[in-house]
Amino acid sequence: MTPLRGSRLNVLSVFLSLVLLVFPCSGADFFNLTAIAARDGKSLFQCWQLSNPLSVSATAGIVGAAIQQLGQLGAAEYDWLPAHYPGTAHPAPVPQYVIFLSGRVRISMPESSESHVFIGGKHAILFADDTAAKSETGHVSSVLHMDLESVILPTANGAAPPHSVLYDGVCQAPELTL
Repeated sequence: MTPLRGSRLNVLSVFLSLVLLVFPCSGADFFNLTAIAARDGKSLFQCWQLSNPLSVSATAGIVGAAIQQLGQLGAAEYDWLPAHYPGTAHPAPVPQYVIFLSGRVRISMPESSESHVFIGGKHAILFADDTAAKSETGHVSSVLHMDLESVILPTANGAAPPHSVLYDGVCQAPELTL
């Protein structure tokens, strides 16, 4: 089967099927995610907490699920990269959510020793905000030993969602658990 490359997806469908966090509410009030941000012209990881609180769904089929509104989104994109794709340094083209569906990707910062492997699936959502206006070299996304599938959701207004920075670095498991 030939993978789809750069296919445009219906934003509402992607939002409902991939981004609605269909986990029972456990008392967490806010959603945290790792961001690729920039400071002083250099990309870095940060653990962000989105300012809009989680809510509880009353929608049939997912009643009681924790959901996070991501704001207005632009044209969604499905991406496929082959195993061992080396990647090159690049800034994020626009501020965007990136959801890794499957595979493993090592994201590293060329101007530091920061690097992290993201595994597709649960907790594999990040926000890329190191655009050319903010970062001189951006980051490198290198696919490891299996194909990588992801969904890209740019913000409609070209800005990061309202958030607070919890700390510099990749969010750890306790911050990602609902």
